[in-house]
Amino acid sequence: MPRRLTKTQKLLGLIEGIVLETGAWMYPYKGVGRAMKKHRGALSKAIYDLKSQGYLEEVENKAKRAYRLTPKGKLKIWRPKITEKVWDGCWRILMFDISDNSRRNRFRGYIQKLGFKMVQESVWACPYDVSEEVEKLIDWSDLEADVDYLITRSVTKDSHLRYMFNLNDS
Repeated sequence: MPRRLTKTQKLLGLIEGIVLETGAWMYPYKGVGRAMKKHRGALSKAIYDLKSQGYLEEVENKAKRAYRLTPKGKLKIWRPKITEKVWDGCWRILMFDISDNSRRNRFRGYIQKLGFKMVQESVWACPYDVSEEVEKLIDWSDLEADVDYLITRSVTKDSHLRYMFNLNDS
């Protein structure tokens, strides 16, 4: 059963859903401004809280106040899109050295959602094409210097990996 969204995730999702072509959300947005007239104070506080927590950033848009999701905000509402779980014969290998325990554990949680499994503590493998999502994750997490992402057709002694992913019949 999927986990329920938090209020923060719902609000960030709403903001992401009404982002303008410029990549920013104007406040007050016409439809939201009228609908939220009696809740304007609560909306302002929520936006202030999201900014202070690093989920939103203020940007200039035609001299009006506008906001856009930061990479941290994008990660907060990120739901990985995995089209097919069909092995194409390539292995995706992630190797990382992330010194901060909480960032490392958070990263491990995200890559597990993508279908990666642990080979060693900081080496994870996946047989499915999730490259686009991995690249977003590494970029949004600001881990380019700490993560190596490899795609290879050949791994010595891949029988262990095939067993982990139930690919022995392939």
